[in-house]
Amino acid sequence: HSSFVTVFVSYGLVGFLIWMRLLISMLYSGIRRNLFSVGIFIGVAAYWVTHNGLRNTVLWIIIATYMIMNHSAEKEGTRAAGNETEPS
Repeated sequence: HSSFVTVFVSYGLVGFLIWMRLLISMLYSGIRRNLFSVGIFIGVAAYWVTHNGLRNTVLWIIIATYMIMNHSAEKEGTRAAGNETEPS
């Protein structure tokens, strides 16, 4: 019933470690960029502990939204620091 167990059983230790690396990197990028998105991530992760949400389209949309929010926050931070050149 758990997404984490499903990934482990379906893809083995290597697949599980890749999956966990993805989730951990998403969490850390959210902490550095946008704390609101961390709340979304924690909610999804809590659901995944008790349910197999990998087949649920809405959860993948939430994950995509989370990644877009973090990416846009990263771009805004880069522009504010003056490290990105504006197109002419």
